[in-house]
Amino acid sequence: MFKAIYVLLIGLTLVFSPICLSFADDDSGMPSIDTQVTGVTYDAAKKEISISGSMFGAYNDSAFKAGKNKITAASGSSTVNLALAKSCADSGCWTPTKITCDVSSLPAGTYNVNVEVKGLGTGDAKSFTIAPVIEYGSLAGFVFEIRLINKNPVKVPLQGAMVNIAGKGIGTNSNNLTNFVIGQIPAGTYSITVGKPGYRPVFRNGIVIKKGNNRLIPDVELRR
Repeated sequence: MFKAIYVLLIGLTLVFSPICLSFADDDSGMPSIDTQVTGVTYDAAKKEISISGSMFGAYNDSAFKAGKNKITAASGSSTVNLALAKSCADSGCWTPTKITCDVSSLPAGTYNVNVEVKGLGTGDAKSFTIAPVIEYGSLAGFVFEIRLINKNPVKVPLQGAMVNIAGKGIGTNSNNLTNFVIGQIPAGTYSITVGKPGYRPVFRNGIVIKKGNNRLIPDVELRR
């Protein structure tokens, strides 16, 4: 009878005993719980990210420098280790529930962020996106035609001429002073077309627009 009870107790122990499926790379050999990254917020002004979650553990400077505690950002086949942000160096960039990192060196793109802590493992990654910075300039000019007045050629302003940037869907018309201005043009090199019904169009290539610069092109003459 006692033997039967002993066998029954062993069976119950096997059925109800929990099974640990993963162990961290920890010197103690104790089972661990993975870090939990619940979100990543990107601050474009500071060029920093705030990683929220839990189980990040206490910050350890020597472990961080040795790469045992690290934050990684992966985009495609490229993975980089992130440094802690300078803005919170004194107040603490690494807490058990929040880590702040510097991402000023990262180009535009979408990145998966993960936190790896020695003794706690690595949790699921969360992503954030750095949008490309678009720099703008503007373009200005003057449109005219030559008319004979008293048998003398005179430069006459030509109102209503259409000025278009090729392939960009950006354009304007010359005003009653025959000046034109096109703003909010992304920095780059463009070709423009200036035309008006009844006149032959004029093409200008290699127009360079720079950040914050108003590019004034030479006066444009239209001919019939």
